[in-house]
This record gives sequence, structure tokens and C-alpha cells, in this order.
Amino acid sequence: MRRDIARLLARRWRNRAFEKPQRLHGEADTSPSDKRTLWFVTQNHHKYQEARRILNPFEIEIRMLASPKTEIQSTSLGEIAKFAAEEAVKKHNRTVLVEDSGLFVKALNGFPGPFSSYVYNTIGVRGLLRFMRRQTGREAYFQASLALAPPRDSSQE
Repeated sequence: MRRDIARLLARRWRNRAFEKPQRLHGEADTSPSDKRTLWFVTQNHHKYQEARRILNPFEIEIRMLASPKTEIQSTSLGEIAKFAAEEAVKKHNRTVLVEDSGLFVKALNGFPGPFSSYVYNTIGVRGLLRFMRRQTGREAYFQASLALAPPRDSSQE
């Protein structure tokens, strides 16, 4: 599934002009490669390394933008990622990729879902297990949503 997301990104990447290597006074590109830069908004270095490893075969240069992500309260991972990407573009004027994810426990009707980080930081794993003590089913799934946003400034295109 991760490869499918990477292929989709690569296809969109070829169809749009994102951040191109900069030229100084008519000189050669300052970037050693022909790759364009995609900024991954996260403060989690492991998440960044994983994204970099996945996108590298598709010749997408990815850099970490260690900026706090603006999150809205929503039950939709897609809405959260989209809002955070739009806010990051406004703040940094760069092509950004934002990821939001959550753990969805079937016996708890999808809870904690997009609130996984908050739940982990407040009640922890033990607290979540206490919610489930009378549940027989322990099925859960992890879901992630990505939002890609190009800069608004046409000089970046």
C-alpha cells in the first residue's frame, strides 16, 4: 500500500512543477540533482526517514520541515492532514507533504482514531486497555492520510 501511495505521488510529481533547483546569476543548478524538493512536515525523525526511504526510488527528494503541525479537531484524518498542509504552505511557501494517522479499535467503534496521540499522552496504553477489559474482540487497524500542497506563489512553479 505504501508503494501505491508513492507511485501516485510520483505520477502527480511529474505532472506539476514544484520547487525546482535554484539558479544563481545564470550559473548551473545549485542542487546536485534534477530532483525537485518536497518538504515533509513532521517533528518525528523516524517518520521522515520512512517517507524518504519510500519516495527515494521515485526520484522525489524529500526534506524534513521540523515545524509544528497545525491540527484541527476532526474525526477525519484526511481533513486534519489537508488543513495542516494548507497552513504549512501559508507559513513556509514550499511544497509540503503532511501525514496524519491513527489507531482504530473496532470494539471501541474506531476510538481513538485521529485522537490516538492525545489518548496515548493522557491515559496511555493501560488506559486504552482498561476501556477494552470487557471486550472480547481486540481487532484494530492503523490508518494514515497524506495531504500534498504546492506553494501558492507562482514563482515556485
